[in-house]
Amino acid sequence: MSKNIEQLIENTADKLYPFAYSLCLDELLACQLVIDGISRFVLEHQVKPSEDNYIEVAKGLYTLAKHRHQHHNLIHQKYALFAKLSILNRAVLFLCDKLHYSAEVVAEICSVEAAQVKLALHQSRGLLQETQTRAI
Repeated sequence: MSKNIEQLIENTADKLYPFAYSLCLDELLACQLVIDGISRFVLEHQVKPSEDNYIEVAKGLYTLAKHRHQHHNLIHQKYALFAKLSILNRAVLFLCDKLHYSAEVVAEICSVEAAQVKLALHQSRGLLQETQTRAI
């Protein structure tokens, strides 16, 4: 990120961050929204945000937040069942089924025994398959 953009973010974040936080309700997402909103504004308009164009910058933040919220809802619906699994079960399922790691490697990554990885994998697959079968 260029020094100009960084300075711009620092100068306008005090006013934009509370608005971004009210849209996201998450500190990290609000910070990212401010950064992305200011960057997008500067690229699209080739001018620095100021009091004169605050409404346009805030409008851009709102548009970005709305788009991200809709996208998040679609993702959440698609992966709702996966999201309900424990973090260990999600890690095990992903590492074993998507990356094809052995139970021993996954056990090392997750700091558990290989037997626990195998059990988590079996439970996760069973739950996902059972729920998909019921849905059909």
